[in-house]
Amino acid sequence: MDLEIIDLVKKINNKSGKFVQGQNCVDHDVCDGKCCYCSNDVPKILVLYYIDHGLAKKDDFQISNTLLYRVKVNPKTKRCVFFNPKINGCILHSLKIKPPQCCIYPIKFKKEDHICKNNYSFKISPDKKAEIQDLFQRYMLLAFDEYRSLFSKEAITKRIQKTLPEQIKNMRPKEVHALEDDLEVLKMVKNSNGHLDLLDWCEETPCDFFYFNCPKICDSIQKRLLNFLERALPEFNKKNVFSGRYKLNRLREFANKPSIQNNE
Repeated sequence: MDLEIIDLVKKINNKSGKFVQGQNCVDHDVCDGKCCYCSNDVPKILVLYYIDHGLAKKDDFQISNTLLYRVKVNPKTKRCVFFNPKINGCILHSLKIKPPQCCIYPIKFKKEDHICKNNYSFKISPDKKAEIQDLFQRYMLLAFDEYRSLFSKEAITKRIQKTLPEQIKNMRPKEVHALEDDLEVLKMVKNSNGHLDLLDWCEETPCDFFYFNCPKICDSIQKRLLNFLERALPEFNKKNVFSGRYKLNRLREFANKPSIQNNE
């Protein structure tokens, strides 16, 4: 799937460059990069491609709820991080690896008028537009499949087991508050102020320590917490918009709903 997505991105870039006729957008007298005053969502594999090829850094992207990641806007230029003022355009353009939403702009599949933000008109023949539309739809289907696969029970369990057991055993019960998910690993978010998210579980477990004085999470609570996360997170992501962060109390409230308990 991953290689197919990259292959489709390159094909869309190549065909858009050949088929779309219009203004020279990198000419400073024609355009000032108005279409770059935005950001687009991209799948994980495209983010990894950009990073692996030295075209971007991890910090150039933020979590999104459509295709997982959104390209950030440079606060200095107010344009997409891939915009280069020297060339008055996208650094990905000549490499033919621009996000498909960008390289087909301003082509609209359901309309005949293809006018950009600078009010210039672009042209493409109906048969060529249909060809690009087919490639774009295949790209979007695969990108959404990638999105769904990252929230499968198997994928989430893999992220949980990767680092959480080691993190949890070095925490105190009152510090457990939330988790962050960067789609590579899950990380516990410590809060030293004291939270009651594990209080009921701890009270059900024989222990010599007062909850707020407990020096670390015991083995039985560790196991219970990990098992809970493996059950709850896949169901939670089916019903909620992904934000990259989970609060434990919200996860537990969600898991206590009768409809969720009946599915277990």
